[in-house]
Amino acid sequence: MINILLNLKNAPPASFKKTHPKDSSKGSKMSDTTFVSKYFKTVFLVLTVLFATNSLFAQPSRVEGTWVSGSYNSSIGTVSARTAINGTTVLAYRGQSTATSATRTLLFNGPGNTYNPKWVANNATPLAKNTRLSGGAVRNASTDINFATTQNSYYTFIIGNSNVANNDLAIWETSYNPTTISSVSRNFSTVDATQSPTITVTMANALGTNERVYVYYSTDNFATSGNSAFVQLSALNGSFQGTASIPTFTAGTTVTYYVLTTANTTPTFANVQYQSLNIFNGTAQNTTAANFSYTVTAAGPTPTITLGTTSGKYNANFGATSGVQTSTVTGANLTANITVTAPAYYEVSSDGSTWNTSATFVQSGGNVSGTLSIRYKPTAVENAVAKTISLTSTGATTVNYTATGTAANSITVQFQQPGDWSGSGYLY
Repeated sequence: MINILLNLKNAPPASFKKTHPKDSSKGSKMSDTTFVSKYFKTVFLVLTVLFATNSLFAQPSRVEGTWVSGSYNSSIGTVSARTAINGTTVLAYRGQSTATSATRTLLFNGPGNTYNPKWVANNATPLAKNTRLSGGAVRNASTDINFATTQNSYYTFIIGNSNVANNDLAIWETSYNPTTISSVSRNFSTVDATQSPTITVTMANALGTNERVYVYYSTDNFATSGNSAFVQLSALNGSFQGTASIPTFTAGTTVTYYVLTTANTTPTFANVQYQSLNIFNGTAQNTTAANFSYTVTAAGPTPTITLGTTSGKYNANFGATSGVQTSTVTGANLTANITVTAPAYYEVSSDGSTWNTSATFVQSGGNVSGTLSIRYKPTAVENAVAKTISLTSTGATTVNYTATGTAANSITVQFQQPGDWSGSGYLY
């Protein structure tokens, strides 16, 4: 259309004379006037077609109906687009119904208060909620969409973005305002073929009833179900954070992922766009931003843990503490700290002063160099019992230290001559 206007603008006035070669008596003045008149008629026709085309091919835009307050509202809000997944782009809107529980109406129309096109229904039969309705929003039908509302519930409408046909529709009813996804992070900026990255998701607050959070990932950009999978987030901690892990893949694999919330028990590859209350991809929630992604690199050097001494024998009366024994600890090519875990009756320390049943050696640049201190604190009798103290780190082979402990139950009795008998405690 723009090209047509430009061509008209640049057309030479002499073109009229080529069209009307016999009209010489009226002179060039009439030719110019006639040309200008025809020019503006053509421009008007082109603009009319442009406006008609914009109206004819407009996508769903505004949300109307009686579902919010019980009275018809023609300016409730506008839908917003979400990132296309598996070639499916959807539009979404959410609001709360404060009207008394009843069957209410819903309508989607184009921008600029146009009702051609609009997306409604073929009849007044209330639509089902909390499921994807194929062709549920009918283009230019005669009856507003009807559905049952519950006072103070929240409604998330998800509609397809076709501008020339019926659109699929999902109406999600929740007793809560779906929880905002505040941020998403990954523990490895670069992921190699030995690493299973952990995705940490921070929510704005606690989840609603039956609200679930998933990390959805794919190795072919969500083209096929066989290369896509959902991993449910762990239970949120006190900071409203949960985690999910993406498995390892071979070098060269590009993994794409994003985070979604849903009230559906198990989201599916085919319907995930219509089952998502909120999505978070790129840097924000519910936008058309690109999804998170990384390309797996070749595995780097293998992380290793080395102990200078791998065993020791310990003796102490039960209830007492043995002497301290030590072993050097070194780590190389580490991607995580070294964790030391002690068995019953033993305590360990990474600094020689702080004792507990576990200790941590912090890696720096993939390396660790330190001293492991071990002591024996038996609370029962045992005779030369071997136990394992383990040292672990992500991707490294576990290294064990064998501690053999003997705890005696000894009583010392002191006898003295009667003349020296004094005091009150002789059995100890």
